[in-house]
Amino acid sequence: MNHTPGPWTSKPTGAQGFYAVTAADKRQVCKVSPRWHGANMNDGATNARLIAAAPELLEALRKIERMPWPNSESPYALVARSAIAKATGG
Repeated sequence: MNHTPGPWTSKPTGAQGFYAVTAADKRQVCKVSPRWHGANMNDGATNARLIAAAPELLEALRKIERMPWPNSESPYALVARSAIAKATGG
């Protein structure tokens, strides 16, 4: 299963605290809504930026995994492999 190609960007939708994450082809990847914590509202900007960075983060993890580590059980390679599996459903 392939993800929507990057780069992705995040922009406010106009509604308070809501953001849209869009792909390079202008299709919407997702909409991020604010979360309420008592009287405080997280405007969703931080979560939207993290989601928008996902394609680049996945590629960085794949590069880390392919590095010539002294052994394949390097802690960096293991963490990269685990995150890649989580991101790709593997």
